[in-house]
Amino acid sequence: MGYELVSRSARTVAGSLLGLGLLSAPIAATMAAEVSVGAGLRTSFMVADPDSGGGKTSSFAVDDARVYLSGKVTDEVGFMFNTNFTSNNAVGAFQVMDAAATFNFSDTSHIWAGRFLAPSSRSNLYGAFYQNSWAFLSDGVQDPYPQHTFGRDEGVMYWGQFGITKFAAGIFNNFTGANAPLTDGGDLKGAARLQLDLWDPEGGYYLNGGYYGGKDLLAFGLAGQFAGGDSIMSLDALLEKKVGGGGVVTFEAEYYTADRIAGDSDGYYGLVAYLFPQMVGPGKFQLLGKYGTYSPKGGTDGDTLELNVNYIIKDQNLRLQLFYLDTETGGPLLTGAPGKYYGLGLQVQM
Repeated sequence: MGYELVSRSARTVAGSLLGLGLLSAPIAATMAAEVSVGAGLRTSFMVADPDSGGGKTSSFAVDDARVYLSGKVTDEVGFMFNTNFTSNNAVGAFQVMDAAATFNFSDTSHIWAGRFLAPSSRSNLYGAFYQNSWAFLSDGVQDPYPQHTFGRDEGVMYWGQFGITKFAAGIFNNFTGANAPLTDGGDLKGAARLQLDLWDPEGGYYLNGGYYGGKDLLAFGLAGQFAGGDSIMSLDALLEKKVGGGGVVTFEAEYYTADRIAGDSDGYYGLVAYLFPQMVGPGKFQLLGKYGTYSPKGGTDGDTLELNVNYIIKDQNLRLQLFYLDTETGGPLLTGAPGKYYGLGLQVQM
């Protein structure tokens, strides 16, 4: 079914530059440069009620504001450059997420180099904008992999799709900052992921947390990252099925175990959602529940419960999400204190 040009911006096209000045280029084949530009916004109003006391607080936030830039230099060679802004000071106001060259020769042969998401769990590969729930990175389970920023690392990777099987493997910097690094005894780490799609296939390298009826999906993924004697491994599964009457049921689960210098841990989460078939105005309602447990070895377990009422207008490109989060690991993006958080989130992409 072909490949996607990595950046989610491949779904939105702002314009193209077609072979300007190439007539004088000393090459035999005509080359065309095509550029796609997109943008995404997650913004919310939230009430925080921390377990430590001190009373409730309310605030507006720009959770994520992104600009996506991708393009093709030739039919096989492309690039992506994606940025993120957030009003969350603990994450940092502005950061470069992706900056990579992509060589896409066929469905079975892709080489990427630069900064991008290394092979890892499904939740890391779909991120905040393509998950079903709202509170990304708040359960201690999503994205336990060491990373430089937003799950990204610098390195080089091969990936390919072989029928129902997708495989990716690469070598990356072994980031040794505060984000749960692997061993500090080596400069590089290996990363790999194997995925099986038993029903409809998922095209491209990046994944979704759900397709709102666009696919009947039964997918299993096994991933790991390794450096020195340390490792992180995860197993994930997603089942999404259209049911009688036009509704969509979704089940997702992930388990990971980690042996690293920042502390050994393991954890899991399970998610269930149901998208009602009836149109209510321009969209449909979805009910969602998610439960996760984060278990640092030798420490205290942390449980997280999230409940959502989602109003889906245009899949991940336009939706409202009423959320409630009860967490023992920290607030949204793990920057708040354990407690209860509830509010309304808006997501828009183009």
